[in-house]
Amino acid sequence: MKSLLLKAFPAVLFGAILLGTSSCDDDDDDNNNVTPKVTIADIVSSDPNFSILKEVLTTTNLTAALDDESARLTVFAPTNTAFAALLTELGYADLNAAVNGLGVDGLRSVVLYHVLGAEVPSSQVTSGFATTLSTNADGNGLALAIDATSGVALNGSRAMVTQVDVQADNGVIHVIDKVLLPITVGELILGNPNFSTLETAALAADASVASTITNSSLSLTIFAPDNNAFGSLLTELNLPDLNAVVAEVGGVPGLTNVLLYHALTSEVRAADVTTTSVTAAQNGTLNLAVNGGSVTITDESSRTADVTAVDITGTNGVIHVINKVLLPN
Repeated sequence: MKSLLLKAFPAVLFGAILLGTSSCDDDDDDNNNVTPKVTIADIVSSDPNFSILKEVLTTTNLTAALDDESARLTVFAPTNTAFAALLTELGYADLNAAVNGLGVDGLRSVVLYHVLGAEVPSSQVTSGFATTLSTNADGNGLALAIDATSGVALNGSRAMVTQVDVQADNGVIHVIDKVLLPITVGELILGNPNFSTLETAALAADASVASTITNSSLSLTIFAPDNNAFGSLLTELNLPDLNAVVAEVGGVPGLTNVLLYHALTSEVRAADVTTTSVTAAQNGTLNLAVNGGSVTITDESSRTADVTAVDITGTNGVIHVINKVLLPN
């Protein structure tokens, strides 16, 4: 880390310091009272439990980013044990093999997937989606799913936070027990408790629903109703629970049709939305409308849903959260 001493005393002043002038002695006393900043990179470098992370940061040229004193970051930091588990999972003998297999850019993307561009202490961690500094090919920040209902689980319990709030002067570290890899839009939904009813519905439907939204080779847009949206549907239809909804829409085939009605087989980001009609994955029609900065969706039953959150990015597309379950004819 850059020395504050060198910042405070340009080279031209060192002769005066050596001569022992009183003014420079005073400056030296003041400088000695300055506490050097400790960055996230410093903590990683000094903790033996992060020795592999330290090596990965060096390999990917990311040490400077975590040493930036002006930054405010959150890092979900995998331990050596977490990296060892990843190497075993991917079949790599060591870190060099992983670099050869993933490439430096691929490994860099993995590291950045553990970094948020804002400082989020544990007291502010809530269930939902967070955008990381890792990006897809179009430069859009990839999301991770956070479940804070019992401890903090990331991406559907793929990793657990084991220690929180390791404080640095440029952000905070939360220690995790697994290395995270970017996931699909389907996996993001399945990892977020705010969409637990949608998850239950997807698993109750035909297997084509789960296989479609988690298919890494597709490019999708998912209009995802949250738990409150399903609650509103029960009220609207005067039904007691999801099982009654399944019966109302025609069993598993009908439920499958309803869920695929929320998916488009192309990626449409918020900035690209226009007032138009689009065809859903099951060939039904959705009418999109843009009013100022708001987007609404009208289904074939003439019911309108508001888009409440946009551009939650997975490896195979994007999620837009909606406040109503859409129903085809």
